[in-house]
Amino acid sequence: MVSKTDTVVEQFQRCLMNQSPDNLQLAPTIASFDLEPRLAFDRLREARFRAVQLSATQPGLKPRELDGSARRDLLGTLRRHELIVAGIDFWIPVDHFHDPIHVDRAIGATHGALELAADLGRIPLSMNLPSLNHDDSGDTARLVGSALDSISNHAERFGVMIADHSHPFVERPWIGVGFDPSAVLGRGDSPARGVATLGSQLV
Repeated sequence: MVSKTDTVVEQFQRCLMNQSPDNLQLAPTIASFDLEPRLAFDRLREARFRAVQLSATQPGLKPRELDGSARRDLLGTLRRHELIVAGIDFWIPVDHFHDPIHVDRAIGATHGALELAADLGRIPLSMNLPSLNHDDSGDTARLVGSALDSISNHAERFGVMIADHSHPFVERPWIGVGFDPSAVLGRGDSPARGVATLGSQLV
């Protein structure tokens, strides 16, 4: 029986067959592995990857679980595995930014993820940011606008770019476009045309 982890690793290893590891730019997301982070790092090293995409919503990697000492230990572990961090995924429900009950917690969690990204080398943070709908009330528009201003200001303070994977993406300082070819194909669009159009807006 082939486990989920074996399937993922085999897929990654097939990508390596015709490429030099020194030139390889792929960064598998740690969320693809049903493993504790350190074990996932072991598998990535065995598969000769040089980079990894972390997940700030995964147990063991949540910002609130990592104090300064734990973050230094994480960096040390990555160095021992000869891995660099390409970025951090932070997938939380975007509707929380529209909800007065949840918005403060969503903003605080995003701030925490930005600070973690700064501590790990000012790497990009991938997430879905809220956009205003045509039927949003004035109160909701102000709520979302205030949340985006707070997140943009925090990103600037810590020097971390946000890769916004929402559609349409948010236009704010320190916020660029996160591009997922499979999502673009799912919308019936061309990934090549999307990359050419977005250009320097891509994170």
